[in-house]
Amino acid sequence: MSMVAYIILNMYKVIFVTTKNCSICEESYRKLKKFRFIFNIVTEDVTSGYEEYIFRVPLVIYRKKILEEGQISVFNLLKKIILKKH
Repeated sequence: MSMVAYIILNMYKVIFVTTKNCSICEESYRKLKKFRFIFNIVTEDVTSGYEEYIFRVPLVIYRKKILEEGQISVFNLLKKIILKKH
């Protein structure tokens, strides 16, 4: 099976933790949203159980591990998830 077929058949569920009035969060979400054919993005507000990360938003959590925070790099995120470099 090709890597593309594998990705399409096995979308990656990521949690995108954000907060209101955060321009970095909005920009990062726009970048991440372009890859929603790969990612199943669940958006959570930092005040709904993620208060410990209040100064680290936005962040992307995959399988209970923080893979990206601040300025989100989709390229690095894909590398970490697909190549399991986390």
